Amino acid sequence: MEEKMNLINNKISYEDSLYLYKSFQPTSLSNEVLPPEKADNKDFFDDFPGNLIQKPQYSDCRFYGSNFNSSNGAYSKFHHCSLFDCHLDNCDFRYSDFLQTKFVCDEKKAIISSCNFSFSNFISDTFKNVNFSGTSFRQMLIEDCDFIDSTIVHSSFEETIFNNCHFKNLSFKEVGVRFCEFSNCRFENVTFPILDLASNIGLIDLLLSQQSEIQISLGTKGITSLAHAIQLLYNLVPYYHKTHQYYQIINILLINNEQKKIWELLHEAFNYVIEANDFPALLGLCNLIVKLHVFDENKLKLLYNRIVETVVPEKLPYHLMKSYLVYIKNIQNLLLDNPSQYPTAQLILKTDIDDTNRNNLLPIINDLETTINVINSDVSPVIQLKHHSPYEIIVFICAELPVLLQICQTFYYTFGGLKSLKDLIGSRHEKTQNNKRNSDSMNNTQTQKSIDVSLNIGVLSVNFHKETTEHVKSSEYFIA
Repeated sequence: MEEKMNLINNKISYEDSLYLYKSFQPTSLSNEVLPPEKADNKDFFDDFPGNLIQKPQYSDCRFYGSNFNSSNGAYSKFHHCSLFDCHLDNCDFRYSDFLQTKFVCDEKKAIISSCNFSFSNFISDTFKNVNFSGTSFRQMLIEDCDFIDSTIVHSSFEETIFNNCHFKNLSFKEVGVRFCEFSNCRFENVTFPILDLASNIGLIDLLLSQQSEIQISLGTKGITSLAHAIQLLYNLVPYYHKTHQYYQIINILLINNEQKKIWELLHEAFNYVIEANDFPALLGLCNLIVKLHVFDENKLKLLYNRIVETVVPEKLPYHLMKSYLVYIKNIQNLLLDNPSQYPTAQLILKTDIDDTNRNNLLPIINDLETTINVINSDVSPVIQLKHHSPYEIIVFICAELPVLLQICQTFYYTFGGLKSLKDLIGSRHEKTQNNKRNSDSMNNTQTQKSIDVSLNIGVLSVNFHKETTEHVKSSEYFIA
């Protein structure tokens, strides 16, 4: 092993190794230095070695005519950056963050070709005069973005969320847009292919609400209006039904709010996809009807029960059983646990309780349920115990964001964040009062400790059992 390490370290110098590595690149690199891993408020030009980036973190940087060719750009971060006349070709930008970043070309179109942005985030970005070609946008979040005077061909958007975006002078007729979610978007002089209208969540209603006229591509048959295209969609229902494309049929039936027909169709659709063990399609159907608020919670529960009663996991091959268990968890969250699609919080209370005194867990659980009920009686927490010796109490909550914050901050600042609470109060000149009775005057039956917590949400008086105040040692929470 030692000889091998000496060979690796001494056979060739770093400079020679780097020179060899760069000579193997698909394009010549004259710059002798590697691109920085991190940069803030820097200017880069056409000699920037974009081929060699590795998880870069760039903030407030400007790129002028820079080329990114076959770049391994996964997990990149471009925040508040500007790319002028840049070319991105055959690049991997999966799992990356582009925040308030501009891709701009004033004279000719910037090129983004054969790139993969799947699982990435575009937040408050601008794409102006950009030519997209052969690019994949899968399972992305695209929010508050502008796509202006650009072209896009031979590319695909799949299972991507578009929220509050602006599209102007753009055609999607040579693009696949499937199983995406659209909300609060604005379209000006935009063309969509007719075959993608019914393949997304919220797209038809959104297009119907636009003030600007929307053009629909009929493929080889030319262009038509949105109103005419919707009429034509009904003529596609027999084909969709014959080929078991139930997702599209549901969207078409929703145009006239034909819920009874949708309910009848779902039974056929569920039978087909379950028999085919097509659990991704099953999840897609559930996601569609929940996101578009097709049925109330009672009917969603009936659909969930139908699924679990029909599927027998033990009879599935191992690989399919594993797939089913993953998808049924997501389906349960959609149809049963959180049909309103509220944000979810995970609150973790760490205790010093082990098996010798686990009877102290019950008062803590009672305090959790009581306090949450006082804050909002509509919240139904799911409480789990993890025995890591000592025990952890994990609380799962679905509610509107202000309610989640109020619940989580109450426990966090009372237990895990007492020091943070004091710092917060000192900086804001707020008061906290800890009413603790003197032990000399304390009644032997006294089991509660009253704490008044002053937060940005107001003053909330919470009462905890003695077991809670003594055995909960810290808390933390996560909201998604």
